[in-house]
Amino acid sequence: MTFPTENAAFPTENVAFPTENAACATENAAFPTENAACATENAAFSTENAACATENVAFPTENAACATENAAFPTENVARTIANATHATVNMACATAKITKGYAEVAKRSAFIPIGVCASVELKEKITIFGVLNNEEVNMKKKLLFFLLLSLHISFYSFHCFSQSPVWTRTYRSGTIDSSGHFMGGNEITQIVAHKGKLFAGNSDWEESDTANNPPECEIVRLDNSTDQWQVDTTFHYLSYHTAADSGFDMNVNAMKSFVFTSDYAGNSIQPDTLLIAAPGNYLHKNIVYIRNDATNSWTKSIIGGALNMSFSCRSIGFHLDAVNGVCCVFAGIENYGIVKGVYNPSFPGKIHWDSIPEIVTPSDERVMGFTVCNNTLYAASSQSKGTGHIYERTDGTGKWALIDSLANGDGQDVRGLTAVPNPAGTGEVLWYCWDSKAHRLDPFNAYDDTIEYSFPDSLTKQLGIRVRSVLAAYNDNIPVFNIQNDSGDIRLIGFEMHYDSAALVHSPRPNFHGYATDGRYFVRTQSGTDITYQLEYIVNNIPVIKDTLLSVRTLCISPFACDSGKVLYGGGYDCDAILTNRKAWIYRGDFRTSITTGLEETRISSGFIVYPNPATNTITIDISKAAGSNIEIYDLLGEKVYSSPITNYRLPITINVADFSSGVYVVEVKSEKVYQVGKFVKE
Repeated sequence: MTFPTENAAFPTENVAFPTENAACATENAAFPTENAACATENAAFSTENAACATENVAFPTENAACATENAAFPTENVARTIANATHATVNMACATAKITKGYAEVAKRSAFIPIGVCASVELKEKITIFGVLNNEEVNMKKKLLFFLLLSLHISFYSFHCFSQSPVWTRTYRSGTIDSSGHFMGGNEITQIVAHKGKLFAGNSDWEESDTANNPPECEIVRLDNSTDQWQVDTTFHYLSYHTAADSGFDMNVNAMKSFVFTSDYAGNSIQPDTLLIAAPGNYLHKNIVYIRNDATNSWTKSIIGGALNMSFSCRSIGFHLDAVNGVCCVFAGIENYGIVKGVYNPSFPGKIHWDSIPEIVTPSDERVMGFTVCNNTLYAASSQSKGTGHIYERTDGTGKWALIDSLANGDGQDVRGLTAVPNPAGTGEVLWYCWDSKAHRLDPFNAYDDTIEYSFPDSLTKQLGIRVRSVLAAYNDNIPVFNIQNDSGDIRLIGFEMHYDSAALVHSPRPNFHGYATDGRYFVRTQSGTDITYQLEYIVNNIPVIKDTLLSVRTLCISPFACDSGKVLYGGGYDCDAILTNRKAWIYRGDFRTSITTGLEETRISSGFIVYPNPATNTITIDISKAAGSNIEIYDLLGEKVYSSPITNYRLPITINVADFSSGVYVVEVKSEKVYQVGKFVKE
């Protein structure tokens, strides 16, 4: 087994440890028993012993020889570097046998397995390095583990179902010109959709402050492959669709979806036809959607309904195969109008024939925010600005809709993210949605019992150490499934916007724009049976240096490009929140293929507790309600124990004074003889 990347990094380390090498000479003389114990193993490693014979006698010249030997003896060099860095007490041949084999045991204690070493571990029962070392030497090995992680620049994470750290790079910047000379603007990215192997993103010019230099329009931009640049696919210009009386309206792509039609308006089977449908806002008191013609790279106008005395727009688009008549149906959720059904008919513009009247008329000022199919039944969610909402169920065949749940106390937020998730209580699916800053489940098998699954503000307040006032989660109607490790569990991604408490920001400043966080955070919801967890992630970390202003993750999409192997995300967003701003739309690419994994999927080491605030200044609080250990220990990145205390009461959080800790990253261990759980925090 060879490790060219690691070997390239080791010559510098070998040269950098003359003091350690000098110490090794003394230690070799001081440990005759250790050297004698290695005699048998030395015989078993003749190749390594031959290479190491000169070095064991003459350590001072070892560094000069290592540069050449790195190319020829990669495995031996890994062991030698480990020995040099940690004052090894055994000769080089023994180090290869013992340290490498003992590394898995070290990793289990420290929750990390370093790249390079883990690939060469041959763990055999009853052969562990801890069997022959005293406590001081065990601590020395722990320091070794932390040192290797730093020298290889490995980010560490406690085990979780979502244990990879992606590399995020910005791919779209508002106010630029594409390769064909077209302006690409926008204050918000509202939609990112995969369609026929390409990506399409819709933007919005809402609250654009510099109207003199930014045309009143919104665009749909396209990305043809992972190495290409975004380019304008089509532009919707304000003056082309509005009258003078409509002044003040904004241009935005409210909804965009790609659907595969396999049957026509009569239920006849057809060659599958995939259509991309977009709804770009208010037009002359008519609701107009556009359907892309992929053969001509153009967009066809499709009008829904007749003229009305109010402006209205399509905020969501859904799709469902009617089980009774076999017809593929598309649904448009229209503000101030209702839900209108369309069917596939090539004789009509865009190949879609819309009904002349809605299947259901929703209350005035109510926006239909999302559709989903749950247990082969179509559902829709709508809400009003007054803080009320509704969830409806459709009956196939008749097209009748029934109200199944009424929502109240929405604090002006819409119902968001309607989707189907596995039923934690048994077979089938239940509905998931976000309302009033909380994740809810609605159970069709239990009289639509509504359960609050997760409070976003409460959790974020604990994790971030600052009061979060409100959260708008899962902007669009479905949260994407993203299972890059092929786990047996169900993994969903939930983008969101959060607003700090203004008084809390005075005492604990955080990067924000008018109180809204700017790190581009999202949650990873993982479900395995009845076990449901939410893990907080972010696209950029603006502490301690502000890197970008990513207010609100509105849309997440899995890359359709074959080279990305389903392990790359595209995320976009910004929310103006009725605040004038300029060219803030953003899209980032998150590459999970090149991430460093902890390698702990088989050891089942978990966090099991929450540490907050994180970062911390004076104190940390450890919520151990889900922990199962008997002792808490805190280590710095050199492996030095800086805190230790027994756990006496699991019902109460533990507060620890860290004011005297040096700035940096610390590892928190909760453990007993049979349980090991790990977390981390940053001391500012």
